[in-house]
Amino acid sequence: MNQSKTDQPVFRAYAPASIGNFSVGYDLLGAAIKPVDGPLLGDVVEATPAPTYSLRVIGTQAHVVPADPADNLVTKTYLRFVDALHHRQLPSQPLALTLHKNLPVASGLGSSAASIVATLLALNHACDKPLTTAELLMLAAELEGSVSGSPHFDNVAPSLLGGLLLMTGLQTEPARTLPFPDDWLLVVSFPGTAVSTRAARQAVPEKIPVNTAIAYARNLANFIHLLHTGQAAQAAVHVRDVVAEPHRLSLLPGYEDFAHQAREAGALAVGISGSGPTAFALCDNMATADKLQQLALATYCASPDEDKDAFSHICQLDQTGARLL
Repeated sequence: MNQSKTDQPVFRAYAPASIGNFSVGYDLLGAAIKPVDGPLLGDVVEATPAPTYSLRVIGTQAHVVPADPADNLVTKTYLRFVDALHHRQLPSQPLALTLHKNLPVASGLGSSAASIVATLLALNHACDKPLTTAELLMLAAELEGSVSGSPHFDNVAPSLLGGLLLMTGLQTEPARTLPFPDDWLLVVSFPGTAVSTRAARQAVPEKIPVNTAIAYARNLANFIHLLHTGQAAQAAVHVRDVVAEPHRLSLLPGYEDFAHQAREAGALAVGISGSGPTAFALCDNMATADKLQQLALATYCASPDEDKDAFSHICQLDQTGARLL
């Protein structure tokens, strides 16, 4: 908590970017990430007590969110939070919010999840923490569903809790932490284009063949088992998406070529982050990570849209998740 110029407390919350699905776990795995050096990769929300609610949006991606505060996801999160307090017969107070929108929207990096989680954390601290972490997670999943079409946890859970998480489907424990090899690095590359989450989900058929379902289950089961038994190299072999990626390739120009070249350059695995277009390449040493980052910048990130900036970060797992700054 900081103090504003008017001596009002300022609660400044940060929520990291995330990789939904992690290739092998469609709708079931999610990982919070942070660059190994440089600035934080995520959204920040500041909350200050005020006479009435207000929202100010700044940051590198401020121009791509709705100009009307009523249409902004932060405002919708604020209203849902207040409603949750009133439902529990708990008091609320008006707050002035500032969103530092740093994650590009429709990027596959959990942009909406980061905004929701950072907002909920700032609000909860500004109101003397009336809701538990579990309650915040359920609210975040509900709000994420309003963006993507259905409630799911694979971005909001890691953004809130940190780490690599397995979604359980249980209300009592929606997500479980999985071990993650200490030497694994993730080269996360955003090409400066946009893919609608709804469009990406609609590209995946509602029914899949039995052999595809078996391959999916086999990869996910082996991946989790090998992580728990410390067999990192073997676990990486199973980081493959047989459910969504084959149906989303038409939405991701250049991805197939980049993935092939990245594997040739030493990547242990390559996948789509969430719904895309961000891609991630998994490796186990910095020399390979540097090579993969340069490859991404020269190929997959070389032709961004006119109104967007491409980038590539060498990342590790963010084990902390959302926190006050």
